[in-house]
Amino acid sequence: MVFYGEIEYEEEEGSRD
Repeated sequence: MVFYGEIEYEEEEGSRD
């Protein structure tokens, strides 16, 4: 699952803005 904004999220490429 992916979260955007002030929430933490996990991505394959790492952190995205």
